[in-house]
Amino acid sequence: MNKTLSLALIFDFTYSLESFTLFDIGHQKPYFKPIQSEENFMIAYQGQHRETLHEAVQLTTQDDTPISLYLSGSFITLMSKFDPETISLIKKALKQGKLSLLGGTYHHSLASIYSFKEFISDIKTHQKLLKSTFDYHTSYFYNTENIYCNDIADTLHELGYKGLFAGTIEWYLWKNKEMRLFHATNQPEQSVFLLDNDRGNSLFSDPDRHRHFLQFDPQTINSFGGLKSIVQKARQKAKILSLNEQVINTQDTTPYNIKSPVMGSVRGLSLESFHSNALQNRALKEYYKLEDPVKKTKDPDMLHDWASLGNIQYFLQMSKDEDQHLLPYDYYNIYMNILNDFTLRLIK
Repeated sequence: MNKTLSLALIFDFTYSLESFTLFDIGHQKPYFKPIQSEENFMIAYQGQHRETLHEAVQLTTQDDTPISLYLSGSFITLMSKFDPETISLIKKALKQGKLSLLGGTYHHSLASIYSFKEFISDIKTHQKLLKSTFDYHTSYFYNTENIYCNDIADTLHELGYKGLFAGTIEWYLWKNKEMRLFHATNQPEQSVFLLDNDRGNSLFSDPDRHRHFLQFDPQTINSFGGLKSIVQKARQKAKILSLNEQVINTQDTTPYNIKSPVMGSVRGLSLESFHSNALQNRALKEYYKLEDPVKKTKDPDMLHDWASLGNIQYFLQMSKDEDQHLLPYDYYNIYMNILNDFTLRLIK
């Protein structure tokens, strides 16, 4: 068996927004629905997430199968509140070495392409949470939807990360099209893992590609019949290795020289879709305009509210392609009304 595979599971949760109208601006109405959000979390968590996490622990501790997890800040916070038992199980599994946690942004944000200052802040907040919750220090990094460029790699190197996932540009690879492990342009010792965006098809159909990196979110895991089913099928074609083992087993790599950000979303998203969608584009620009004024206040509540509003899911709701209960323009209006209220709070 000459194929190798590394698996990463991605868990995030976004708080529901209040139906914020023009008439709510300036009246101290909350932006989020905490009770409904917690109920939504528990429905999803008890319905699938908990089982998947327990399967991951079992596979890593009993079947010697390496698996990496990205857990966003909100996901960890809610899991700690409602299921401390699983937190303890993960913490024990981490000490055995086959289960690992990925660094990331606390709020699963797009800060890496809009504000490096917030990007670094969000990463450090996530690092502190992993340390306080799991007593764990991460070596490898999952950026939101695998956004990558040279500057992002340089920033992560300064923060101590040994490697990160990246979107794949097939035409750029040219003769190296079957390679999936590179190094950062300015940091030869920093690994870059190119994601398979085909839901594992190349693992079974491409005999020339020997190294594979796959990510699964809960919805995709469910569509494949669960984590154990994925692992069982994958083992028929590849030896499952940790990211660290992939690096150790690779002698020579070439630089992945990407000057402008690219996205490697397992959901088929692209940066072009954000830039071409007028609602998303404007909302993102208005959101990041508030960064400096908000941070100058040093107000904990304002800082928390603003950072929480940076989750990518809020902007995806402004796309017609998302499965949603509100029309994109209606959701956009709610979000912009919240930002206008934020502006008024800053004036006061």
